[in-house]
This record gives sequence, structure tokens and C-alpha cells, in this order.
Amino acid sequence: MPPSGPLISPYPCSLSPLEAHINVAPEVLKRNYGPEVDVWSAGVILYTLLCGVPPFWAETEQGVALAILRGIIDFKMEPWPQVSDTAKNLVRKMLEPDPSKRLTAQQVLDHPWIQNAKRFKKKALRVIAESESAEQVHP
Repeated sequence: MPPSGPLISPYPCSLSPLEAHINVAPEVLKRNYGPEVDVWSAGVILYTLLCGVPPFWAETEQGVALAILRGIIDFKMEPWPQVSDTAKNLVRKMLEPDPSKRLTAQQVLDHPWIQNAKRFKKKALRVIAESESAEQVHP
């Protein structure tokens, strides 16, 4: 039986206003935006997953907004020197400040880094399946 009551938490979001603005696209700050903002936000998430910190940071909301509008991405700090050039290329193109030059969602999916990740996943699954008995694979 499903739980009674609201499915959405009644508690406010735990992000501070500053943290909530970290993945805002430049065109949102300029109040003129379209679906390209989703690729920007995904680029911010990918950047953060690859290195552990957001690409645009400052002590204040205004500082974060200025960093986003400048659009300067630092690939010199650790761990970026060890990250593949194709991954950096994808992040750079997803975080392109000009939405007309930014990759589309389909272009992101077709990017060599994503395609390589798909091939790696298939190979990993094949290795796992080959190492398991038929009973373990198909219980």
C-alpha cells in the first residue's frame, strides 16, 4: 500500500541561495534563455563529477554570477591534467557561454567521450558475463 500524505517533502531545499546558483547558465542571468540551459547545467554537473568542485565559484551570489558570465574554465588544477582531452573537450563545449555555439543534447550524446564510455560499459558487462556461470547470469 502506498504511503499516505504528500509525495513531495514539506521541508525546504537544503541548498543555500549561493549553492543553488552554481549551475545557472549565462543566458539565464541575462533573462533570455531556451532549452540550451539544460546542456549547460549538465556540463556543470559533469565538470563537478570529474574533478569534485563546481566550475564557477565565489564567496557571494554576485561573484558566482560574474564567474559564470566570464565563462573561464580552469583545466590546469588537479585532477584535470590527468583527465582525457576528449572529456575536457566535451565539458568545454557544454559550458560554452554562447548558447548558439553550445552543443545540443544530441551532439552531447554523439560526442566521442560519451560514445567511448558506452563502448567501455559494453566491454565491462561482457567481461562480467563471461566470468559468471549461466546460473549466475540467468537465475
